[in-house]
Formats: sequence, C-alpha cells, structure tokens
Amino acid sequence: MKKLLVIAGESSGDIHAANLVRELIKTDPDVRVFAAGGDRLREAGAVLLVDLVRHAVMGAVEVLKHYHEFKKIFKDLLAFVEKERPDAVLLIDYPGFNLKFAKAAKARGVKVIYYISPQIWAWAPGRIRHIKETVDQMIVILPFEKELYERA
Repeated sequence: MKKLLVIAGESSGDIHAANLVRELIKTDPDVRVFAAGGDRLREAGAVLLVDLVRHAVMGAVEVLKHYHEFKKIFKDLLAFVEKERPDAVLLIDYPGFNLKFAKAAKARGVKVIYYISPQIWAWAPGRIRHIKETVDQMIVILPFEKELYERA
C-alpha cells in the first residue's frame, strides 16, 4: 500500500490539497493519505494527523508567539515520517514551514513533491536554489513558473 503525507498549512492550501487527494484516491483507492491540514483534507479522505490550518498565523510577531507550537508540530510530523516511511511527502505552498520540512524529509530519503510553488519571483528568488536541492518534483499552477524552474 502506498502512503503519502500531505502538508497544507493554510485554508487555501487545504482546499487545493483536498481536491488533489480526492482525485488521487479515485485513481488509486489503495493509497493511504495522511495529512497536516484542515477539515477539507479530512473530508477528502486523508487521515488528519494535526489541524495545521487551525494554527495558521500571519506576520512575524504571530509566528514568534507560536514558535514552540510549530516546532512541536514539525518534530511530530518528522517522527511520523521516520516511523511510517511514506512513499512521498506532498507539500502545498506554506513555504516558511514546508521548505524546512522538505529539507528534513529529503535528508531522510523520502521523495518530496511540492504543489503550488512558493512565490520565488515576487520576493525570494534565492529560494530556488534551496528548492532545487530539496524538492524532487515541483507541480506549478502558473504558466510562467514552469520556465523559471526549468532554467534553474
């Protein structure tokens, strides 16, 4: 049985991830999907490990206030990866958390797929080097992103 861990930390990511998971389960009913996300992922058929959407915060001050919560969630999800050895980790946007998780999962030999790219063209072009090193497959939604990643 194939296992997939999906991480979507925001409401919009939860919606996109749920749509993808719903289709994936239709295509392969034997896949077992685990998630850090929200209600939409759970409703789509994923086993919700943590409601990460409930923990969503905006701005540096809020992130710092909740740093220990995020650190514990990160550690717990990494322990899940080490114990359950999913075939892949599917990361949905949420770059502050997911880019760090990509590196940790990749270091443990787990395939990393990223859906809905961090906005590297807008304010963090240096991220593309990190993505190249830690992400096995990037699934983009904006046409010009494809060319950006192909050049990198």
